Amino acid sequence: MNEVRSILAVVICTILLMLCPARSFGQQTFENFESQPATIEQFFDGEHWLVVVIWSFRCPICQKEFSTYADLARRQKSGSFTVIGLSIDGHEGFGGAWALLEELGDDFESLIGEADGVADFVLSHSHQPFRGTPTIMIFDPGRILVAFQEGPVRVDSIEEFIAQRSN
Repeated sequence: MNEVRSILAVVICTILLMLCPARSFGQQTFENFESQPATIEQFFDGEHWLVVVIWSFRCPICQKEFSTYADLARRQKSGSFTVIGLSIDGHEGFGGAWALLEELGDDFESLIGEADGVADFVLSHSHQPFRGTPTIMIFDPGRILVAFQEGPVRVDSIEEFIAQRSN
């Protein structure tokens, strides 16, 4: 009898979850580098994966690795995923962040937010506190976070990870 109740409870919970509306991706608003409001949500198209590179112009590792992520973004312009940056430098560091982006050319789309807003974004999707830059978040086309890595990540590893899961 207890086994039947357990099975029934699982079935009821599954049905309730199916009837609930999908959880919103989140509408944390950041800014693009033209000082216009922007969200990560706007980069999803339902077909492509999304790689979010969280960075700071003050981060020596970010400065060293940034061009490889920008190259990845250029290579993937018509590929299976989109790469965007999310700077934690906020209004105070806007000039420094903008200068780093200018060095790379305008192929690497990036947003900027205050550190606490970016930390909220990370926490809401990874359920882990934001610990620093760089941080890589990979979302599948359904807006589900499937990979979260603090520290630098080789771009070939990102490409391989997505290729293996796209088939």
